[in-house]
Amino acid sequence: LLLNGATGIAVGMATNIPPHNISEVVDALLILLRNREASTDEILKVLKGPDFPTRGVIVGVSGIRDYFETGKGRVIIKGRGRFERVGKHLRYIIYELPYLVNKSELIKKIVTLVKIGKLKEIDDIRDESSKEGIRVVIDLKRKVDTHVFENKLFKYTQLETSFPVNFVALIAGRPKLFSIREALTTFLSFREEVITRRSIFELNKEKKEIHLLLGIKIAIENLDETVKLIRSSKDKNEAKSKLISLLKVSEEQANAILDMRLSRLVSLEREKLLKEIKDKEKKISLLEKILSNRDILLSVIEKELLDIKKRFGDKRKTEISPEEREEIDIKDMIPDEEVIIFLTKEGYIKRTSMKHFSIQRRGGKGTKGMRLGKGDSLKDIFFTSNHKSALFFTDFGKVYKLNVYEIPEGLRESKGEAVHLLLSLDPDERVTCVLTGDLTKGKYLLMFTKKG
Repeated sequence: LLLNGATGIAVGMATNIPPHNISEVVDALLILLRNREASTDEILKVLKGPDFPTRGVIVGVSGIRDYFETGKGRVIIKGRGRFERVGKHLRYIIYELPYLVNKSELIKKIVTLVKIGKLKEIDDIRDESSKEGIRVVIDLKRKVDTHVFENKLFKYTQLETSFPVNFVALIAGRPKLFSIREALTTFLSFREEVITRRSIFELNKEKKEIHLLLGIKIAIENLDETVKLIRSSKDKNEAKSKLISLLKVSEEQANAILDMRLSRLVSLEREKLLKEIKDKEKKISLLEKILSNRDILLSVIEKELLDIKKRFGDKRKTEISPEEREEIDIKDMIPDEEVIIFLTKEGYIKRTSMKHFSIQRRGGKGTKGMRLGKGDSLKDIFFTSNHKSALFFTDFGKVYKLNVYEIPEGLRESKGEAVHLLLSLDPDERVTCVLTGDLTKGKYLLMFTKKG
């Protein structure tokens, strides 16, 4: 369950177990084998968390610790991408996906976000994946804020996803929610039981085989009499009775002697037989020690675990970032570019990027900054940037705060939006003053009314 992971739904319950690295699981088992009271922290030192075949990055360790201790937790996984510049053009290459994320569905989602205007930075997207690996190429427009773009991908697409762990498994026919420590110790107890039963089975088998070999040894030591007795007997039953009487062997040993061809019995090398008997005696001694001494039994488990690690162990594929995931702020998805805020006497407002305006030489005719309604005129113009704040004071003695990026964006020729709708003002309420800039703690506002 830990190595391959598992997913399943039943009546009233479900299980969702992520895959883990075989080398790390073995190391955790060895820690618990030596100390069944080992803490979660000790286990976490070697068993870092899930290891997904699709690689990616796990963000933070709190979700891992949660399911290690309780059996339930939420693991955040991010895919990987990198920016590449080809000439003057910038690309973003996605080369690792989060576990269980479908590449085609991810591309469809990105295309949809481009169509609805949430990913305006994208010029083109194509899938260049091959047997060498995943490669989704996103061509970007000029002057893209790379930090903002990547944050948008994580926020709006499956490039960042979560894996909800619910470690439910059956033990003695009953469902149970397992912590990692409980799961590992249950497996070790199971291995103890298996090796005990295996040792009992092998011991009985070896004892039976050595018993027959000892009978054959007696026959070889009395080879001439044995051969003469077998040849002079009318049938197998008579030969068996005579062998039991002559050699003082058991019925099973007599049968083993008779089951051998005379030619083989005669040609059987005594030294080879004695070596086989000695090997059996050694194995019987070891099996008896395993069954009588728990420390020796545990050493067998350890040896078999180390053998598994040697044969099948590999390096971790999924990186674990210790920094906990922070909710992506909307600010992180909006470039902090310089903007102009226009406010008219009739109460229309808009935000326009400075890039829409250019310096004109002497004799220039100027550039239209805003379309005004009949009888309307500009009241205020503010130069600021998207990540700054704006305070709107009204004639009702109220103040409203907005982030500059929350003010509707408009082109040079647009009219803007009514400020009373933006701020949900009363019908007769009017904005009298706007203050923009870095409105951080520790600063004060000094206000005067008309009547002093």
